[in-house]
Amino acid sequence: MVTRCVRRGQVHKFENHTADDAWMLVVSTPGLFEEDYFLEVAEVLGATGDGPPDLARLLAVQARHGVIVVPEGPLDVDASGTRDR
Repeated sequence: MVTRCVRRGQVHKFENHTADDAWMLVVSTPGLFEEDYFLEVAEVLGATGDGPPDLARLLAVQARHGVIVVPEGPLDVDASGTRDR
């Protein structure tokens, strides 16, 4: 098991570098996401069958809930790990 602490506003991502399914438990405190966020994400992911998710729908859900998706690539970050824009 791997444990990570991601502070509010810190740029981060999750990756699975294996062919096996991965499981993740996220604890958000104080709670920032309502149940609707996870239900909407599950709906988008469940609609894909065995294919990739509809990224436009997933990004729309994330935007409605205040999640900012940062493109991959070099980041300018301050000492706290927050992206400098």
